[in-house]
Amino acid sequence: MKHCSNACWRRLRTHPRNHAFGCILNGLALCFTAALRVGSLVALRYQDYSDERQELLVSTAKGNRPYRLPVGSRAQQALTQWIKIRGDDPGPLFCGIDRHGNLDLSRHLTSQGAQTILNKLSHTEAGDPDHITFHDLRGTALSDTIDTQGIKAARDLANHESIQTTAGYDRKPEERKKAAVLDLDNSLPE
Repeated sequence: MKHCSNACWRRLRTHPRNHAFGCILNGLALCFTAALRVGSLVALRYQDYSDERQELLVSTAKGNRPYRLPVGSRAQQALTQWIKIRGDDPGPLFCGIDRHGNLDLSRHLTSQGAQTILNKLSHTEAGDPDHITFHDLRGTALSDTIDTQGIKAARDLANHESIQTTAGYDRKPEERKKAAVLDLDNSLPE
């Protein structure tokens, strides 16, 4: 994933048209560090982002449960760079971009458009034959959060109503079980 990200940044710097596609990498950062759904990402409006509070208002959340989402420092840096390109006019945070690299603040970038750009950047630049989706990024973020912060933190990050939904993102349940047994075994008196 990191290799893909680095390769994507190199491509953005080398081709003027692709410079506007920085929004996708910002989206990558947000999808990965905030476990954000691509539909929620592309529906964000400029006014949903608060640089001062370092958060997003995700109003198009699944289940109609809007929530505030903290933005990590790397994603905030990426957003700041994107906003320098995009400008501070009202409208979609991630707007449409035509084939010449011109921004269209009258329309949102679509989920399919975001995925198409991600496919191009990840496949051609990282040499990764696997198809990477935004949901893969979300799943990786939630799995990593389960590993480092626990399932409740992952549920809160994902804005899931049920912890069972979040548990489906646990990619290492057997390893975790084994580690728990070893920890308990080591805690027994000799």
